[in-house]
Amino acid sequence: AEIRMLGYELGEVWHAFLRGQVILAMAIGFVSWVAFWILGMPNAGGLAILAGFMEFLPTVGPGIGIAISTTIAFFRGSTWGFFNNNITFALIVFLVANAITWLESAYLIPRLVGSRVRLHPAVTFVGVISGAIVFGLMGVLLATPVIASTRILLIYVFNKLTDREPFEMEGAPASTVRIRGLIGGRKIDGIIFDLDGTLTRIDFGAEAWVVQKTQWLDLLANEERRRRATRIGMIRLESTVNFAINQLWRFEKYDTLRRLQPVFDHIRGYPSGPDLALQPGVEDTLRYLSAQYKLALITTRERETVEEFLVRACLDQDIFIAVIAREDVRNLVPNSEALMLAAQIMETEPIQTLIVSDGDPILRSGSATGMATAGVLSGLDREKDLASADLVLGTTAELTEWL
Repeated sequence: AEIRMLGYELGEVWHAFLRGQVILAMAIGFVSWVAFWILGMPNAGGLAILAGFMEFLPTVGPGIGIAISTTIAFFRGSTWGFFNNNITFALIVFLVANAITWLESAYLIPRLVGSRVRLHPAVTFVGVISGAIVFGLMGVLLATPVIASTRILLIYVFNKLTDREPFEMEGAPASTVRIRGLIGGRKIDGIIFDLDGTLTRIDFGAEAWVVQKTQWLDLLANEERRRRATRIGMIRLESTVNFAINQLWRFEKYDTLRRLQPVFDHIRGYPSGPDLALQPGVEDTLRYLSAQYKLALITTRERETVEEFLVRACLDQDIFIAVIAREDVRNLVPNSEALMLAAQIMETEPIQTLIVSDGDPILRSGSATGMATAGVLSGLDREKDLASADLVLGTTAELTEWL
């Protein structure tokens, strides 16, 4: 299934590129012909055809077309005789040609080529030049789709190596109409909670340490900017840290993992086991929901730590039908293995299961398996960071307003 999806993604890149470039060439050729004819450009039809052909040379092509048109305008002048001298005419042709290029970049390319092929202009430029040096004209023509295809392959390999879902479903817009028991238009039977940041408090010690150590950057970035940058870094590093933990566990490097665990927890904003504490209102929320729904808990922590926390938090053992800890899965979240195992133990179909987490990678993983998703603003993420979720909550306690 993954190979078919990979083939589909690659096919979409080439289809979007070829379709988009042909339509772009026709559109730019027509617009250029009209503009050149109005200005009285010599051989307006031929230059329009050239402008259309240059669309097959992304980034570089339009610039070449503009240079040729401006040069001809400077030496030949206008056939209508409206302009006093060729310099003025060449300048007007240059401005009009650039306006057409701006129209192309701002309106035509996003709509015709689409996001599947969209690359940064600098990347495209380097790719086109490199393609020309190594493969000649063919390298110039095919540089863009080859780079886009390579990007898809690299993202696929990276996601597989870091135990992420290789392909993610498009997130549905966040719910705005409240119908109890329905999230994302689906009737919910089971709820899976991510432990750290969703049910328990975040440890912002790493943030405070970085902000304090970077005071010398005050002139470039004030404290609030450094604080926000640190939180973004903590979010981005969580999946990488989980991958490192997973590999150490898989290769039975338990002593190394035990030594590094405090560092890993600090980076992710995870308190140590004895310092784990429920967020306000979470205990009442769990008791309320457990009377109507099947609940499960997933975590990257060891089972012993989780069980000690549940006892200390006065949470009955029967609140959660399933508790999926580090020992229970081969691949840690954001891999979907823990989510699917929890749903299997609860005996709920993924489409009738809700995953509640403060991390976008876990939510996307749940969405890829067909689950409904609810993001919780723990203090690390902003609302726009959880935009892929069906529902975004300020706190986990707000879930009772929906279920």
